[in-house]
Amino acid sequence: MQQTEGMAGGKKGKSAKFTAAPLDDFQLPAGFPEHLKRPAADVVADLIRAAAAAAYGSQRRPKAVDVAVDSLTVLGQLEVATELHADHVISAVLAGVITELYERGWQPLDLPHVVRRAQDEESAELATLAVIEQSIFGRPLGAAPHTWLDQLAALGAEVPDAQATGDPKTDGSTAGGEVPAPTSQRRGQLGDSTATLVTDWALSHGMRPADGWRAALRVIGQLQELPGITRLVPPPSKWGMTPARTHLSSPQDLKMLTRIRALLAKAESTTFPAEAETFSAKAQDLMTRHEIDAAMVDRSGEVGGEQTDPTIHSVRVHIDDPYAREKAQLLATLGGVNVVRVIWDDVNGMAVMVGRELELELVEILFTSLLIQATRAMVASGEHSGDLRSPSFRRAFLLSYAARIGERLSEVEKVALEQAKQQYGTDLVPVLANRAEAVDVEFVRLFPNTRTGGGRQVNADGWWAGRAAADSAVIT
Repeated sequence: MQQTEGMAGGKKGKSAKFTAAPLDDFQLPAGFPEHLKRPAADVVADLIRAAAAAAYGSQRRPKAVDVAVDSLTVLGQLEVATELHADHVISAVLAGVITELYERGWQPLDLPHVVRRAQDEESAELATLAVIEQSIFGRPLGAAPHTWLDQLAALGAEVPDAQATGDPKTDGSTAGGEVPAPTSQRRGQLGDSTATLVTDWALSHGMRPADGWRAALRVIGQLQELPGITRLVPPPSKWGMTPARTHLSSPQDLKMLTRIRALLAKAESTTFPAEAETFSAKAQDLMTRHEIDAAMVDRSGEVGGEQTDPTIHSVRVHIDDPYAREKAQLLATLGGVNVVRVIWDDVNGMAVMVGRELELELVEILFTSLLIQATRAMVASGEHSGDLRSPSFRRAFLLSYAARIGERLSEVEKVALEQAKQQYGTDLVPVLANRAEAVDVEFVRLFPNTRTGGGRQVNADGWWAGRAAADSAVIT
């Protein structure tokens, strides 16, 4: 500030008058705190991130979390209609963390899965709401891959109809344009002070606001600790820069999927082992024959050196505890029979399948069906004995089940291949070899450093029970 000329002269009887210096001449005094030069919302966001780091992980600091929660509660009471409202800032932080994770390889369905695996179902629900919120007010979904939209739809978000059904327009735009806000949730935009993500979620579970903030900080803390993972689809910043993948559109493919789903649904619903045998074996037989026919129709799958095949894709499969590793072994077994490579991420409870899109979809639906049948048989085997319900028994059961399923599916595949050789002659073997090689090339490109899991001792009763279940209830 500048003193007036009268004040400087020190004459009595005149009141002190002040005039403001021009804004462009204004300078902060030396030593002025750096954080006060920044927007208040940014400062609060940084404090939330720091509190989240104290709320989750091995370096938890409960007192720091208590201070942060008290501060958020005060902000919620004082800043009712401003951008500093605690719900607004914490919603923006969640969206920011999710956006960062997308750029580091994560996808929408991955985030609730890892939160559920490490915390609980309620926290996973909050993560789901945050993913949906980010999709509404984040980057427009017009050029998003169909797999991205499918995942958002699976979480409950409203997505453009054209892409959600795998029918993108030829110009890459969507019929729905930007995604509208879900009608089931009235939320403010992330840039709007009416955002009430955490509060709505906490009230829906009968929580006090303070408990809601604590849970939100734990979710943020876990998410911001996640490392980068292999990128399987373009992240939002790359949308529109590469040709978009489309859903399976061949009428023959769609018809085959419908038939296989119907067979597996019958296998799951029947209480007669012989019927389940027939339905599951027929499903694998149809899969193998269709894959062979597709290979012979399109013989462009030859690869050489490090060349990749654009028809090969990759997808994550989330496998829940208990016994996630043993369940993943069943998935890997099914992949091995159907020219699909599988790698297991034990830390995050996720498998990645690499193969052609039809085979990926077929393996996933077969895995789901057989896992239902295996679980049902495993529970039934332990109904009358506590020893047969032990974790060691059930792990051995699932491992043996997977091994025997692999043997029986291979038998079905061998018969189908012999019959196909009679139809296609000597051309069949090199074509199938080239297709398998192309999958291997893409797998190695994505995962250059892998190792095979070692063997381990298992419960003998569980092993033989699992083998018997696979023999009698699934495959002939």
